[in-house]
Amino acid sequence: MNLEYARTDHIHEIKRKTIIESICDSFDNVGQHKIVFSLFGNSGVGKSYICKYIYNSDLIVPEENKVLIDFNHIINNNTPGIIQTIIAKFGYGQFYNTQIQLDKYFKSVDASKTEYLAKCVDIFIEELNQYANDYGHLLIIFDTFEALSTNTEKTGFKQILQSTNNNIGFLIAGITKVNFCRCTTYHISGFDETEIKEYLINRNSRMKAVFKSTRQITDHPIQRSPNRLN
Repeated sequence: MNLEYARTDHIHEIKRKTIIESICDSFDNVGQHKIVFSLFGNSGVGKSYICKYIYNSDLIVPEENKVLIDFNHIINNNTPGIIQTIIAKFGYGQFYNTQIQLDKYFKSVDASKTEYLAKCVDIFIEELNQYANDYGHLLIIFDTFEALSTNTEKTGFKQILQSTNNNIGFLIAGITKVNFCRCTTYHISGFDETEIKEYLINRNSRMKAVFKSTRQITDHPIQRSPNRLN
């Protein structure tokens, strides 16, 4: 199969329905309490697909109230980059003071950079909370969590998780779990039999008969004579 086609064949791909439904169920009470959902598992089991599927759909919140940040992209692998990606999605006009502080951070040198960045994170969280109060529930999706640098996690990422209000939910996917006390975790493993069968049947309807035949053979195994050697 052509690899480019395989990446864009959204009709026939495996949708990990059960996992997506579980994630959506967890976010049903968004606003009632803080929701941080950690989706973790080995590479290649569909974590990024789930993140993109939820982002591109109307599930949980409307598309305009969601942002997807992939830590594999260098621009997102530091605290200012995370902030810039979020405000670019939700509108620069709503984060005026954050932009002023970011500008001070980029122009500063030496020890003052740390001070300006800390202040920038505080202001950003205040404006993000206000944005969520004004425009409704937000969902911030972080993908490839294992690629996030340790320094970034310490200097801003956890503060954003901890200090944003209950109107802002987080879905974080990666090989490793998120170390956050109020976090719902879901371990995603390999594809189960039902998912694989649905995928193959969607690709070729004739496979339905193949699986039916296989089931009949399994249900009625060959009876061997008790005296016959195997």
